[in-house]
Order: sequence, then structure tokens, then C-alpha cells
Amino acid sequence: MTPDLALNLSHEGVALLARAGAEGWVVLGNVSLDDPAFASRLAELREAAAKRGGPDFVTKLVIPNSEILYTRLDVGPDTGDRVAQIRDALEGLTPYRPDELAFDWRERGAAVDVAVVALETLDEAQEFAVSNGFRPVAFVAIPPEGAFEGEPLLGRAPTADDYLGPDTEVAADAAAIRITSAETDKGAGRSSAAREGRPKDAKAAAGAEATQGDAP
Repeated sequence: MTPDLALNLSHEGVALLARAGAEGWVVLGNVSLDDPAFASRLAELREAAAKRGGPDFVTKLVIPNSEILYTRLDVGPDTGDRVAQIRDALEGLTPYRPDELAFDWRERGAAVDVAVVALETLDEAQEFAVSNGFRPVAFVAIPPEGAFEGEPLLGRAPTADDYLGPDTEVAADAAAIRITSAETDKGAGRSSAAREGRPKDAKAAAGAEATQGDAP
């Protein structure tokens, strides 16, 4: 299954997105991290999600690009274990051990385009979404143009078993989220982490959490 609702996380705020057919996605509402009524505004977003998707709605969480490394790796011919080849190639490219990272990839001949994120970033995003009632089932991203083909699926959220059952597969969309309403995602531009060639400290996504009631 592919969720029809997404919670778009950025360092400026949180936006609730809804699929609008082949045209793309629309913004149902958003809240700034510095909004004095942050908690109540989040509750309004949750109500909007339930109104759109029903009481059993689920969301995918859009991780901000500032937390993601997009890079191309020359991993050679596929030896039958692409995941292991990519993990080996990631050694030393980030402050994290390869087993502390999640990634998705696309073949580019003998090379692969990868989107890489720290597992602790995903944990923090899930904790925020669950604690605020947004029922997350997957982690995705909106890649910068030319950095990655389609939608990076950075992992199935562990809470997906609670909301969908253990046997329901969560799939990536063929195309990355494209927001068609007037409001745009402030977190979807090319990231400093991508330019620097490494993910930023995963705690950065939760930098406002202490002052904004569990904001990512």
C-alpha cells in the first residue's frame, strides 16, 4: 500500500499533505515551530488527517533533506548482494557506522544513486509523529532535482505493524511528492548535508523539540 497522507517535517515547521490524484499533493494545513499555539495547531492537523482519511488514517513521514545524504557510489557490477556493496561503500562517508544508517538506491549502470539517513533521525521522527497521533507507517523524502529518481523509501516505520498489520507491505510511490498547492515545502530544497557530503547531526531535526512540545 502507499499512504495518501504525508507529514512533511522541516526545521521551520510541519505540514500535512494529501494526495490529489495524478496532479500531485496538496497542503491541508501547516504549523510553524515558533507558533505559540503549536500543540493546538498540531491537534488541528491531526483532525484534518482523520477527516480526510478516516479514523484509521496512516501517514508517511517526509524527512527533511538537511538530514539526508544524496550521493552516487561506484560500487561495481552487482555481485548478488547490492545492499552489502552499498553498506561497504558508505563506510567513512558519514559520522555514523553503516549499520546505523538507512538508505534507498537506484541503479545507474555500475554505479548507484543513494539517499542515506541516520536511523536515529528516523526514530526521532517516528516518536514525534506517534506522540502527536499521526500514525506513521513509512519514511520518505523529496529529493533535489537530479539527485534521485522517484521517491526514496527510507524504511518501513516499526509502528506500521500496529496500524496495518505485519503482512501489509508499504511501497514507495513511483514519483516523489510534488506539492501543487500555493504553499510549498521549505524543507525540500537541496540540503547543506548533501553539499557537505554527509548527514548533519541527527539531533538537528529535533532541535526545537525542547521548546516546542516534541517538534521534530
